[in-house]
Amino acid sequence: MPLGLLLLCLGMINLLPTRPTPETNTGGSSEGATAVAANTPSAALATLPPPSATPTATPLPSPTPLPTLPPDAAITLLGPPDGSVFSAAAPLSLYWTWPYPLRDDTTFAIYLTANGVEQKLGALSEPNLGDNGYYWQIQPADLAGLSADLTWQIRLESTLADTPLLTSETRAARLIGGQ
Repeated sequence: MPLGLLLLCLGMINLLPTRPTPETNTGGSSEGATAVAANTPSAALATLPPPSATPTATPLPSPTPLPTLPPDAAITLLGPPDGSVFSAAAPLSLYWTWPYPLRDDTTFAIYLTANGVEQKLGALSEPNLGDNGYYWQIQPADLAGLSADLTWQIRLESTLADTPLLTSETRAARLIGGQ
């Protein structure tokens, strides 16, 4: 019974009309607002500055989360083996696997390092050798002028990150002839 009486009283209080505050009737102003007294002549109203619009905050877009990789995720290089020797006059073919689908913002980037200079040769955004295999061929023209010793590496990169999400092992290769 006391709880019912309390709820009835609270309900009645909420139904009562709200009374204007003294600040509203006296022409007092709050910060950033211009109040006009009810008996202000229209000539005086013309000299008042226009009310300023309250700026609304534009919500920032929420950042797209970086892909989370499984703890056992690894780029598996298939070939050529580390320390392989190739003719500089023939294409150099690289093979690797990745068991997961790539997101729209991720690619595999192919890097070649020679003479201490690293260069990105290109990128693949989908498997091109079966369901989860990847293949990249470096043409002899891309190898021209490089030192005999070079290294290559595959990196999983995202357009949402500045650093690679994952890198493969680095493999060495030696070029002979045709230099």
